[in-house]
Amino acid sequence: MFKRLSFDTKLLTTISSTALLVAALSATTLLAVKNERNEAHRLQHTLEVLNNISQIKIDLLIPSAMVRGYLISGNEQDLSELERYKASREAALGRLSELTAESPVLTKEWLALNSALNTRKEIAKHLIALRKSGGLDAARDYLISENVSEQRKSLFQIFHSMEDEENRLLSESHAKLVRARTASIALGITTTLALFTLIAMTYLLIRKQMEDSLKSQQALESSSTRVMTILNTVSDGILTINKHGIVETMNPAAERLFGYPASEVIGKNIKMLMPASYRDSHDGHMERYLETGEKRIIGMGREAHGQHKDGHIFPIELSVNEMVLDGEKHFTGVAHDISSRKKSQQALIDARDEADRANRAKSEFLSSMSHELRTPMNAILGFSQLMEYDDTLSAEHKDNVQEIIKAGEHLLVLINEVLDLAKVESGRVELSLEPVEVCAIIAECIPLVNALADKRSIRLSHKGLQGVMVRADRMRLKQALLNLISNAIKYNRDGGSVHIEIQTADLPEKDRLRILVTDTGQGIPPERITELFQPFNRLAAENSGTEGTGIGLTITRRIVEMMNGSVGVESEIGKGSTFWIELPMDVAWEAAPGNMPRALSNARQRKDKKTLLYIEDNPANLKLVRQILRNQEHIHLLTSDNPELGMELALLHKPDLILLDINMPKMDGYQLLEILKSEEALANTPIVAVTAKAMERDIKHGKTAGFAEYITKPLDIEPFLETIERCLVGT
Repeated sequence: MFKRLSFDTKLLTTISSTALLVAALSATTLLAVKNERNEAHRLQHTLEVLNNISQIKIDLLIPSAMVRGYLISGNEQDLSELERYKASREAALGRLSELTAESPVLTKEWLALNSALNTRKEIAKHLIALRKSGGLDAARDYLISENVSEQRKSLFQIFHSMEDEENRLLSESHAKLVRARTASIALGITTTLALFTLIAMTYLLIRKQMEDSLKSQQALESSSTRVMTILNTVSDGILTINKHGIVETMNPAAERLFGYPASEVIGKNIKMLMPASYRDSHDGHMERYLETGEKRIIGMGREAHGQHKDGHIFPIELSVNEMVLDGEKHFTGVAHDISSRKKSQQALIDARDEADRANRAKSEFLSSMSHELRTPMNAILGFSQLMEYDDTLSAEHKDNVQEIIKAGEHLLVLINEVLDLAKVESGRVELSLEPVEVCAIIAECIPLVNALADKRSIRLSHKGLQGVMVRADRMRLKQALLNLISNAIKYNRDGGSVHIEIQTADLPEKDRLRILVTDTGQGIPPERITELFQPFNRLAAENSGTEGTGIGLTITRRIVEMMNGSVGVESEIGKGSTFWIELPMDVAWEAAPGNMPRALSNARQRKDKKTLLYIEDNPANLKLVRQILRNQEHIHLLTSDNPELGMELALLHKPDLILLDINMPKMDGYQLLEILKSEEALANTPIVAVTAKAMERDIKHGKTAGFAEYITKPLDIEPFLETIERCLVGT
């Protein structure tokens, strides 16, 4: 039927159809571009809201760390940067207000956030004032108060709520933008192909008519202009290349992104827009794809890097797709600058790294504190133990010495408790699980708390299974039991009682043992039981006059759980509470008889003479070890108060065993250890560290460095002598 129409009719029909199709495609394309622009604007708006929320969080977290550092150190230099972060936070908060003004939900969230931040600022001011006027304890008590904790939770709930809403909008906008971009590109390509097809049909009709040919040319130029207009309105950089990597087109957004005018890029290899590290691999990816069809970039969105004309490198999100025109493969790349997103991510990483550095500084501080406190305790407990074994002392003086030892050991427990929390929370506690007699541990604990019980006329009683054993770390089990017993006394009523009982009956697991500590105190409300094991939470006992740190139960539970056990509590208001520790049972063993340290008793039976060298710069520690070894007739003791003399004595006398302090002037123990081990004559001589550096990492470092044994101060005479004998046996 079309063949029967006149030329004019055919021409008119073709031109009319072409015009209608082009108009429809153009309208659809312009609508798609407009939709894309709107979605891009929404996406940018959402990203800016998230960036401002992230900036506010960063400007809140870092000053919070500064205030905490000031609370610990008292150094006002830690607060020097607060104003800068405050100004940054206020600026971000103001911008966030502008960005959320059109959203009633986010405006409400912003008002809540602004109020919470003002409250947070007042809390920080109050903390600083408390630190200046009342010291660390006052500031810490306020910091862990319920109101402050609730405020902190409320603040971060607001952050989470705003971020969740924006992330939802971000996800929706991104999906819509991807669809809009895909539609725009598809429509552009479709329009171009449709135009080429229809122009070809028109050309066949009017090829003999020059006038008609000119009209077709004009229509082609008009269509090209429309396509370029579409490409010029896209916000992302778009480039097309041929199979050889030569750039064919470059839109204005790509010019702005890379800093080159299109005239300097078109006709050149796309590699000029890549960092040097990417250029070599690009050709390989292209050749591999053309030969094998293996896709590593094509059709996949990924993060990459572009290089600006001025030389700086920036991150981009790159999407590459393939198209075939005139039988030849061409590739379209869409590049989006993600520098702002990367900066936000890096800011969060920097904040995390800053927190990690603060934790490392805390660990260094705890290590130093442990060393400084243990050094004087070594002399107190060491000389007291020596006096305990002195048969010339009167009974009264021996009792006094035992009280000194008990008090010193208790003080050492208190020192360790403060340091333990950091170690337990970081998982750096190492346990030595072995069979431990429960009754013996309880017998060691009761004398340590007798004085505390006597002050308030509290009766202590113990009912247990003699000889029964559990598998535990002896020192840590004693620490846990001592904490429960002392708490039962401190929070009891005057004239009350504390009963300690060991039982196996009625337990679901028959191979486990339960140690119960029951008091006659006021009891604990059921709704507050869960708060007992929170660090620094004393259940409003801070103003009761009862001493405590609020971390004992936290440490107790975590240590017992590390020993494959559990801790529980039952309480009744007005009647009292029962705390219990449950641990795996183990086989029993017989304790060695006699009051004399076993190592001391066995040593006196040895006949062969051994030379022992002790290098230590502290005179009190040298004196203590001399007195410990003065009755060891088989040991000839040499001492040195400095590393240089100690090295000369070691080379001259070639001792069978060397005891070596670590913290010494001019040359520390690790340096001296390395020198001694390098001497052929001393290469096999056991060298034992005797030091106040007692943190778990210090002990691990010492053993890794090559010390045969690692003894921590204050010295416990019996284990100290056992270690010496063990090292001398192999020499």
